[in-house]
This record gives sequence, C-alpha cells and structure tokens, in this order.
Amino acid sequence: MGPLNKTDASDAVVIETVLIIAAVPYTSDHAMALWTHLECATSGIDKVLISAPDAPWSREIIASVVKKFNHRLRESTNATLYVDAAFYTNNRYDVGLWCDGLSLHLGYDGHHFSGSAPPRAIFLINDSTVSLRQYSSLTDRIIRSSKIEQLNQKNGLPSLANNVKLVSLNGNLVKPGETKHYWVESVYRGITPSGISTFYQHSCTAEAGRACVGKTENSKKQCIVNRYEMSLADAFLPSEVDAMYPTYLPKEWDATSWIETGGGIGPVDQW
Repeated sequence: MGPLNKTDASDAVVIETVLIIAAVPYTSDHAMALWTHLECATSGIDKVLISAPDAPWSREIIASVVKKFNHRLRESTNATLYVDAAFYTNNRYDVGLWCDGLSLHLGYDGHHFSGSAPPRAIFLINDSTVSLRQYSSLTDRIIRSSKIEQLNQKNGLPSLANNVKLVSLNGNLVKPGETKHYWVESVYRGITPSGISTFYQHSCTAEAGRACVGKTENSKKQCIVNRYEMSLADAFLPSEVDAMYPTYLPKEWDATSWIETGGGIGPVDQW
C-alpha cells in the first residue's frame, strides 16, 4: 500500500495549531503590527503565544494588547482561540523569542512537547510586517500536510514526496547557480509536527544559541540572518520546503517598464 492522501481519511486527524509571535513593541508601529497579526493571521489557529522581551515596558504594552484582544474574542463568536504571552531575556532577536516560546512555554525538548497534547503544527511570525487582510492559505496548507503526515505515520507508511514540512510566506527556492541564495524568509512560516524537530535542532539548541555570541551589533545581526534564517531551508530536504510566494520577481515578469517609470524594482529586488 502506498502513502495515504485521501481527504476523507485525513480529515479525522486532530492537529493543534499554535502561532508564536515574536514581538518587540518598542514603537507604536510594532504594536500595531502585532495587533494586525492577531486580527488577520489567526484563522485556523487554536492558541497564540506572544513571545516578547522581559522588560517592564514590554510587559505593559503586551499585557494591554492581550487584554483588549481577549476581550474582543469573548464578544465575538471565536471563543475557541486563546491568546497568551511569555517574556524572556535573549540576544537572538526573533529566533530567540520563537525558540524560548517553543521550549520554555510549550515544553518542547527537541523531540516531544510536554503533556499529552495532540500533534502540533507551529507557526512563526514577527512584528516586522503588517497584516493587511485575513490570510489563512499558509495555515490551511500546513494543516493539510500535518494531517496527511500523521495519518501516514499512524499507518506505518512513508511520507509523500510532495508533502511539505516547512512553508514560508515567501522564499527563493531556485537552486544556486540561477540566483545567489536558496532560502525561505522568516516573516511568516509554518511547520508540521515532524518538521519541528528539524527547526529546533537547527535554531534552538544550546550550540545553535552560541553561534553569534561575541559579535558586534552589525555583524551580529548579519550572523543571525545567515545562521538562523538563510540556512534553515538547507536543514530540510528540498521536497520538504516550499513558499507561498517567490521572494524575487519571477523572470516571466518584465520589470523594465516599472523601472523606467520610477518603480525602482530590479531583477533581484524583493517585492
């Protein structure tokens, strides 16, 4: 028997979905970005964890956001969503907050979550962008992949070749040679239950946490981007990684007229 991929069978599989938002609301724009994610990126999500710096100003702002949003949830029909916050001291920007939330709050040890929760799909987002409308396509895709993945594991069957474990909102998955980098960007990503271990081993171990220690601010930031963001795709098999949208303009798009009219979008610019 080959791998299962029947919608009716996988629909019965229960997957818990957790969104971890790395938030550093030191400006009103960052606080606004956090609120837009809560409004627009939580369809299909069971739990939201806001992972933020452990500082008085951070605690005050996050507490206000959580209180107001949970109050709005109680007044709406979405009574199943739960929003919580946790605060940590770390020096690895977003990835540190994601890893702390994953391990310290959710109890993940690199292989299992503490307690008896159903299989979890994890979603990671930060406050560097603003959500402009409701968006659930990435969430839906990871949930589908997670259900098929768990169903095949339950039946002792191999994974489907096209069943992804890591999906990013945008990325560049053209092999090196045509473009400079092969990566999925960290703005918004989803990971299936069996992909979480790969992410953890790549980004969250004690060894991984020391990778950029001792570097000055600018080189440290570049180290974090290179070590934790740009190299993550290579930790997975190529068939396990995908992006909803390309980071760079598709070659089929002729951007010449945009550039000539002052658009300023070059062939290697992100859009």
